[in-house]
Order: sequence, then structure tokens, then C-alpha cells
Amino acid sequence: AWYQRRVRVITKVFGVDLTTVVMMNHTENIPAVLHKCFHVIEKSGLEKQGIYRVNGSHDDILRYKEMMDKNANLSVLESADLFVLCSLTKMFLRELPMPLITYDAYQPFINGNSLFDHDNRVRQTKNAIRMLP
Repeated sequence: AWYQRRVRVITKVFGVDLTTVVMMNHTENIPAVLHKCFHVIEKSGLEKQGIYRVNGSHDDILRYKEMMDKNANLSVLESADLFVLCSLTKMFLRELPMPLITYDAYQPFINGNSLFDHDNRVRQTKNAIRMLP
């Protein structure tokens, strides 16, 4: 019966939907791991070009991912290589079970971005944002 089902406790953060991760971390809008990555990236890497294009060390990315999934202290990210943090951020977003931009809103975002007129582009993008959950 339904009352005999076990409640599954989720401890990892990669590959888990955003709502669950945010609730698990007791944060309001953004998963704690992303917040920490963005903070460190903003602090040390915004003046560098191509930080999201160049991949970090694959082994390091997987090591940090495993640490985050095992609820390691987020302060370990402060000593991570900038390119590893950017790659870790991309991996987090790539592994979301539901994309950040939902399937329904994807095409309106693409269409809005392709418009030449600034006002129309802004209007279309705002409409696409309203489609997001």
C-alpha cells in the first residue's frame, strides 16, 4: 500500500531537480553549490576570457562533483582551479533532469534572440521568461 513505501532521502546534488536541491540546501533561489561556484568565479575570474569555453581537468571535475554529492564543505571549492569550477557549473546544469529553460520555453527564447529589433527582442524574451515555472 502507499503508506508502506519508503521515503527516499536524497543527499546528492548533481542530477537532482532544482526544487529538491534548493529545499535540501535550505536556500531560497539557487543551489548552494552553484552559489559558491559563482561567488568564487566572480571573485577571481571575470577578467579572464573563455572561462566557460576551456574545460578544467576531468579528474578534478569528477573529484569535486563526488565531494559535493557527499555533502562536503563548500569551502573546498575556494581552492579549486577556475576552469574546474566553470566546468563543474556546466556539469551541474547539464545533469539537471529538467533543463533550466524548459522545453516549452526553449523555442521562444531562440526566436526572441534572433530578432534584430531590440524592443521586439526584449519583449519576446520577457514572454519566454513568463513561460518558465
